[in-house]
Amino acid sequence: SVPLSYTARNYLNAYNLSVLDLSHRLAAVFGNGEVNKEYYLNDSIKATKVFYTKDNVRMLIIQPVYANPQKRCILLTNGNGENFNWAQSNRIAIDFALRGYVVAYYENVGCVANRFDNKGRNVDYFVSKVLNSCNVGAYSNATYKFYSSMFVNYFLSNAARKYMVDNSKTYSIDTTKFFPVGCSLGANASLFFTYANANNLTHPLFNCAKQALGYDYPI
Repeated sequence: SVPLSYTARNYLNAYNLSVLDLSHRLAAVFGNGEVNKEYYLNDSIKATKVFYTKDNVRMLIIQPVYANPQKRCILLTNGNGENFNWAQSNRIAIDFALRGYVVAYYENVGCVANRFDNKGRNVDYFVSKVLNSCNVGAYSNATYKFYSSMFVNYFLSNAARKYMVDNSKTYSIDTTKFFPVGCSLGANASLFFTYANANNLTHPLFNCAKQALGYDYPI
């Protein structure tokens, strides 16, 4: 993306500047791109914006363009307060894609980007849909609100996984090799999705979040 000649043939600087450049292009796809349309960020990777849940939460799927029907897939989600505009997670997404992974980069409850329908921010959507109905009475303090956010992210992570499984041929991925990744709240979401067992989650807020979301995807 950034020619070596621009960096006095310093390969590391050229790579880092390329990641920054492509992160900016990725932000433009998220903010202004059409849904389900491929955008080539350069000659090595392309990005597609999709809705991955029944209530139209967004995901960017970044694909290396080299031919291989069984690429490994990174499930990447944002940190709290990110909006897909020059965020740390954008640069991680680009870096993994340049290394040959398909990256499923999805919004979680902490994303502050405005929704596609101009009805507020993504985080406000989930506060209204889940937290306002689940975090009442004894469950209204900050600790329990964070629990609810964790549970929402658990279901969102699973929805992202299911979307990629259902579309594995389209995106040329090996469904036996998923790697959950994230920073900050995204790391929390990735760890929780990796290690939590839905059969053992009996907390009332887990069931409330599940009911409020209405996600019936198998976990």
